[in-house]
Amino acid sequence: MGSERVTKVLIVGCGSIGERHLRLFREIEDVEVVPCEPRVERLRTILSRYSCREYYERLEDVNVQAFDGMVIGTPPHTHVPIALMGARAGVHLFIEKPLSHSLDGVDELIALVREKNLVATVGYCLRFHPGIERVREWLRDGKIGQVRAARVKAGQHFPSARPDYRQIYFAKRDMGGGILLDGSHEIDLALWFFGRPVEVAGFYDTLSEMEIETDDIAVLLMRFENRALVEVHLNAFQWDYSRNIEIIGSEGTIVWDYSGPVGFYKAGQWHWEEVIVERDDLYRKQARHFLDAICKKTTVRVSLEEARDTLLVCFAARRAADTRSVVSIESVIAGAENPYFGRGTSPRRWR
Repeated sequence: MGSERVTKVLIVGCGSIGERHLRLFREIEDVEVVPCEPRVERLRTILSRYSCREYYERLEDVNVQAFDGMVIGTPPHTHVPIALMGARAGVHLFIEKPLSHSLDGVDELIALVREKNLVATVGYCLRFHPGIERVREWLRDGKIGQVRAARVKAGQHFPSARPDYRQIYFAKRDMGGGILLDGSHEIDLALWFFGRPVEVAGFYDTLSEMEIETDDIAVLLMRFENRALVEVHLNAFQWDYSRNIEIIGSEGTIVWDYSGPVGFYKAGQWHWEEVIVERDDLYRKQARHFLDAICKKTTVRVSLEEARDTLLVCFAARRAADTRSVVSIESVIAGAENPYFGRGTSPRRWR
């Protein structure tokens, strides 16, 4: 980064995503990365792959105040308690998505971050995809007029991507697993593009043969202030990797595909732009963005408040499915329910 001092970053949790962050933060000049991983065998694996002068097995043994930043890559149910500890120590925070599995402690964390003037962001890395950045720019420029409808979709075969899925948080209800929370990238994008919805309806279920306590499909329908309707489809069992967006406006259409071009249709013709991106590129940009916010005082792209709104939509969708109703976001904010993913029944199986 070309700074006069080393920026010290603690990586809390060195599973799949934690190791990715560790590896990519290490690439950046003048950054020292320190892993903290409670699983002894996993920590040994990390130390065999990367040269680390300092490392920890127990977070309670870390002098957190000695660090500039903290990357939290642990299961969702631990995010807020660890982030509160870091914030109290005055450490800047990078929290993996989702922000949490409940709203417990979220407002306290937001208030503490503001009080201490800390950098705090959440790892919705798709916001750093150049195609998504282009979509956002076209929407802000009114390229297709007023947005009237959109479809946002993501699907993959999770057992192929993560053969160890039975042992990780995705399979565990009380840890904040399931596709609705784990796949909330698409919900985040919908809110980044269109703002916070007014109402949410939908379903979630477990339709595959995966051995999980959680949902592997969720389908949401959101209505926004301008009456636009946005569909979000998430599944963890389709064999081909699929991630795409279609936005329909009063004057044209925008389309994006994760591995293809991005384009818009207007005045009878298509405008296409080729986008080539490697997955690591998104995380590199995200890491540098976090460090720039710390060292150069730039504004984070994903705020805690925005990540909280994404949680609100997830909880509204869960309640809508459980009650077979349309749920207002305001009722969730007002506490008309206790939106906690660790309680309640297993996913609904509509037969």
